[in-house]
Amino acid sequence: MCHCRKSLSLSLLICALAAMALARARAEDSGLQLPPRIDVDRYHSAVLPADAPGEKNAVSVDGPVRDALSAASAKSSRDDGPGLSAKDPVASHRDRSPSPVVHRLPPTNDEPQRLPLFVAQRDPAVTAPATIIVPAAKKIAANKEQEPAGLDAAATVAPPAKPALSAEMAALRDRVRSTVAAYSQQSLNTRDNSVSDIIELCLAFGCQTEVLYGSEKLNGITCLCWNYPCGDYQPLMLVDGHVAARVGYGTQTDPAQLLAVLALSRVPVDYPVRVGTKVRSVADLVASEKLSCRAGTDQSFRLIGLAYYSATKDSWKNDRGEPWNLERMIREELARPDAESSVAGANRLLGLGFAVSKLSKLKAPVGDLGRAKKFVEDYQQFALSLQNSDGSWHPLFFAAVGTSRDWEGTLSATAHIFEWLAISLSAEQLENPEVVRSVEYLTTLLANQSSHWNVAALSAKDLDGVMHALHGLNVYDERVFKPRDPKKVEGEEKKAAAEAEKPAEAAKEAK
Repeated sequence: MCHCRKSLSLSLLICALAAMALARARAEDSGLQLPPRIDVDRYHSAVLPADAPGEKNAVSVDGPVRDALSAASAKSSRDDGPGLSAKDPVASHRDRSPSPVVHRLPPTNDEPQRLPLFVAQRDPAVTAPATIIVPAAKKIAANKEQEPAGLDAAATVAPPAKPALSAEMAALRDRVRSTVAAYSQQSLNTRDNSVSDIIELCLAFGCQTEVLYGSEKLNGITCLCWNYPCGDYQPLMLVDGHVAARVGYGTQTDPAQLLAVLALSRVPVDYPVRVGTKVRSVADLVASEKLSCRAGTDQSFRLIGLAYYSATKDSWKNDRGEPWNLERMIREELARPDAESSVAGANRLLGLGFAVSKLSKLKAPVGDLGRAKKFVEDYQQFALSLQNSDGSWHPLFFAAVGTSRDWEGTLSATAHIFEWLAISLSAEQLENPEVVRSVEYLTTLLANQSSHWNVAALSAKDLDGVMHALHGLNVYDERVFKPRDPKKVEGEEKKAAAEAEKPAEAAKEAK
């Protein structure tokens, strides 16, 4: 009898635990639903006819990348060796594991260490093009609202003055800037953090990124472009005479991720890139990515980089001799299978959204560009229909609707989707209530946890979510809040200071 009671008690305990586990699982994904799927096949070129076939084959051999690359090659060819031979740069990037490097401080009179983005060439053994010895930060600031030099010219019309922000939006602006500023004070270091961590940090803060290299502060973009060791791995190498970014453990996690971050940070195409004693420019990295184009592969980040640094009608051949241009890259991305439940789907939309936003300003959105524009617009509405009432998205991205207790997954999905929307939506759409709710959600989440989150100690997944959220908030600030900032009148501060000093001077004279 006693044995039966023990068995019954054990059975009841197991049933109770099972019921609690089931209830907890249901609570974690409350309101989980499967949304209707978008028929992506109807955006393929085989289904929708081209609007203007004549424009699809327009080819131009000119372009800023080719010009800068030719100039750099002509001046530095005598110092370049044969480089590393590789029949397939893409395969060589993945298969060739980067060799660890000795982590040490550079000579004090050799490589750049100070901010801003300034390259002072003081090593007489290194002969670099004279054009790279420029304060690049000033150049970026001067051209912040312009396309890279050499892109197809387009008529620009001054936008109408925007109305002042409401009290609620002004308060949100202050919260966003305060939260972003708090995270910008937390620095990563090249001893403990990998190349991918530094790339994520540069995505969030662009050319203002700072990292610690030993006891010195170094600009993040300079750290990557000048091949500083990060976590005992270097971001760059030479492949067939071209500067190429490593892909794999300890380095960038996706092909062309580094080039995409440089493009999103508006780094000039002639900004210097260095491997050993060989100094090239970003143009050489662009040429390397062009050689690595492959049909049927994920080219989300490569599309961002090439859409920014290449002319709209520029064409090239990969290392297999296959013809490529931006239209074909867009067509290939539209033809790839959809990845609704992972970050890959958000990256695909980010690449297409960035390309559409850039190229539509320079040419009519017809043909493959028109299909991509329609695809992005439809997915924007689809994404907003999946949004939760608090402004978040489910950790399964576009494959589910509902809230979840997996706040890390919720942060990741919300950050990536919002980042894409902040880049691809029009300025007017960014002020819609749905988008504002996402801004409030991310700002509150990051602000509430900022005292508990040490950026340098975050896991790779959490760091990715936080940095993409910060990048989205920075883009939103630039597109919505900054155009409404009161313009400072030149000399106004000096005049105010002089007025403030008058009473003090009068008091002294009275004495």
